[in-house]
Amino acid sequence: ATIVGNALGSGNPQNARTASFLAPALAVCATMFIAAGLMSCRQLIGFIFSSDASVVSTVSSLIPFLAVYVTVDGCQASLTGIIKGLGKQRVAGPVVIVSYYCVGMP
Repeated sequence: ATIVGNALGSGNPQNARTASFLAPALAVCATMFIAAGLMSCRQLIGFIFSSDASVVSTVSSLIPFLAVYVTVDGCQASLTGIIKGLGKQRVAGPVVIVSYYCVGMP
C-alpha cells in the first residue's frame, strides 16, 4: 500500500504498476513457503494440542485446507493493500467485509 501510494503521489504510475504486480506475487511465494511448512509438519502439529490419536488425525486431515487458506489470504491482504494505496478505501472496505463474512464464513 505504501509503495503504491508513494509512487502515485510522486507522479510515477509505472512504479506503482510494477509494485502492484510484484506485491501479490511475493505474497503468494511467501505464503506458499508457509503452506509447504505446514504440509511437511502436518503429522506433528496435532501433537501440539493433544496426544489423542483421533485429534492428531483430524488436525492432520485439516492442514491442507489451512495451507490453501493461508495462501489465498496472503494474496487477498496484498491486493487489499494495493487498493488502499490507490486511495480507494471505500472500495476495499466493503470487498473485505463481503469476502470474509459472506463468502469465507459460511
